[in-house]
Amino acid sequence: IALKRMAVTLSASPVSPQGPGVTVTFMASATGGTGPFEYEFWSLTGGAWTVVQPYSTTSTWAWDTTGAAAGTH
Repeated sequence: IALKRMAVTLSASPVSPQGPGVTVTFMASATGGTGPFEYEFWSLTGGAWTVVQPYSTTSTWAWDTTGAAAGTH
């Protein structure tokens, strides 16, 4: 059995830091395996993790920061 290493990278645009009211798009990219790949995005809000985009072949998620408190997220 041959095992392949798989790697996933995540990037954001625009890059940090940004103020509230900006839409930040997160882009995931998988390499080293056999696609199609599926991605799931989670967000930590108020101390709780929630799924913001369930598993799908869509490799991006856009976060609208309108209403987010200033600070590190």
